[in-house]
Amino acid sequence: MTITITKIRTEVVSPIAETVYWGWAGNISFTYNDTYFNEGVSNASATFNWGNFSGPAIDLGNGTYVVMVDTAYLTPGLRHPVTIFFDKDNYEVSSGGISLKVDEVATELQLITPAANQVDNEIDELIVPFGDTISILFYYGVDPTINADLTSGYVGGLSGATLETSIYGGGISTSTEFEILDLGNGTYSFVFDSTAGWLFEIYGNDPRALPQAPFTLRAEFSLLNHETQSDLSILVTIIERPTNFEFRTSYVINGEMNITYGQVLDVYVRYTEDWITTRGNPITGANLSYEREEVIVQILEIGPTEEAGVYKIKILVAAPLIPVGLDQEVVRVDLIIERSDYETQVLELRINIYPTEQQTLTGNIISFGTPALFIAIILIVSWTRYFSIPKRLRQINGQISALRKGRVPKPITEAKTRQELLAELFNDTYQGLEIEVTRVAAQMPEESVPVEVPEIGDLLIQLSILTHLSPEELDEFKADISKMRPSEQAAFVKEVINQEAIRAARRDGKTVEEVLEEIQAEASRRVAGEEIIDITGLEVIPVEERVILLPEEEEVERPPEEDISDEIIRDFEEAATPSDKLSQFELEELRKDLEGRGVPAHEIETIMEQARELPRDLVEELVKSLGDRE
Repeated sequence: MTITITKIRTEVVSPIAETVYWGWAGNISFTYNDTYFNEGVSNASATFNWGNFSGPAIDLGNGTYVVMVDTAYLTPGLRHPVTIFFDKDNYEVSSGGISLKVDEVATELQLITPAANQVDNEIDELIVPFGDTISILFYYGVDPTINADLTSGYVGGLSGATLETSIYGGGISTSTEFEILDLGNGTYSFVFDSTAGWLFEIYGNDPRALPQAPFTLRAEFSLLNHETQSDLSILVTIIERPTNFEFRTSYVINGEMNITYGQVLDVYVRYTEDWITTRGNPITGANLSYEREEVIVQILEIGPTEEAGVYKIKILVAAPLIPVGLDQEVVRVDLIIERSDYETQVLELRINIYPTEQQTLTGNIISFGTPALFIAIILIVSWTRYFSIPKRLRQINGQISALRKGRVPKPITEAKTRQELLAELFNDTYQGLEIEVTRVAAQMPEESVPVEVPEIGDLLIQLSILTHLSPEELDEFKADISKMRPSEQAAFVKEVINQEAIRAARRDGKTVEEVLEEIQAEASRRVAGEEIIDITGLEVIPVEERVILLPEEEEVERPPEEDISDEIIRDFEEAATPSDKLSQFELEELRKDLEGRGVPAHEIETIMEQARELPRDLVEELVKSLGDRE
């Protein structure tokens, strides 16, 4: 018979795998069991292995062995094996183990905000009156709901957390960071200042209340091996400071007051703050205004008083000159008070207006006692002030009265307008010319324009300088032009000056304008009595070449339709050379320029016929004389 002796079979009974939080430290028990006798095996060699640690397990007897594990040396978020090996003489070698999951420490983030600033008791939705600061507290700590045995002393606030913050909206264009202070023991603080300039970047750092622009604050708290809190979001809105607006006058009850016609009363109002922490504080520097329905109620004075926050309105109800038909009236006046960054308030004041007994008696007498006398007085006054005065004088007086009141008087339709008078004067002046020009009233300017009329004396001085006339020759020239109409003398002398200026400009290589400016300057010096300077630089021209004088008296008389300017034009036509005349292209450009100036078509044709024959310089002077008709 053969007997085979084998080692006793064994097994390792491991505990159920569990999940613990980082930082947990404790014992894990294993049992080394004899499967034949079904009992624990003591005094075995037990070696454990977890993380970077290994060593002998603690034998508690009866086959129970304990392995001490500290998760502070393990990485959270992973499963870590804890293994054990058993060996004993005459017993089979056995091993066992568990997979221990280590989680980050569960945390909580609590928000603490002032109850007075909460909207509908929501701790994460706040309002801040402009000018106030509020403290927002955060508590970051271990979640107390986790098993205390698994935390092993890690319950409580967590300081030294890494913070990531951002704020956007409101008065800033982009997201920016804000600073949270670590107060210790897991408590953190942020002070929100409603007047901080950095909150109003898009408004040029100009602090102001922004009722429709809330700020959004976000904060993330994180700590190694601990759960990160990143879902916190707070809405903070800067609002206008709440206010209260009320009457402070005893005879104003529930917004109503009584007053009689012609009476003056003072109404006092009080403007105060209505925020929880500043309720009742007076508000100074506010602007008080009003809106009314009827002008019968006059506001004589409105503004602040010496008492802080109190404002006065002096009210007058105008009494009519003739108190007829006076009855009770109700007029509403809205009082509006406002100040920057403060809530605007409106008070409705209902004014009950009553006539006095004297006004009622007087009105009854006028209405029922003497209607005939009243009508007679009206007729007498009307005759005295209206019908006895000539109609045209009444119209003039009406216009004067309108001017005194700052209004534009209505025109008198029966009288000729300024345009009609100018049209008649224009047509009378240019009647009988070879090229007859007429105007209608619509073509005349509605307003007067400055017209420069040169003095005949100045023109004669300029002519004598330009042509070197002797005093005797100048006297003869004066005698010749004295036979013309006064309205034609200045025009003729000016045209002669222009002719001589053109000739002088050709000889000296100057422009006509330069010659005329020099002549005018020299004439001014002569009038002022200064030393005479020869500015023309020309030799004395023989008398026959100086100027075109009028013929003898018997030859001066011409048919009425012939214009003096036509004779001047013919003189220039004789003196002009073909090279001085406008080309066809220049003539076309002249036509376009006249059309652009708004010159009538029939006048354009007349001017074009003259331009084809006149020299270039005279055409330019002719165009300049037209002015801008656009």
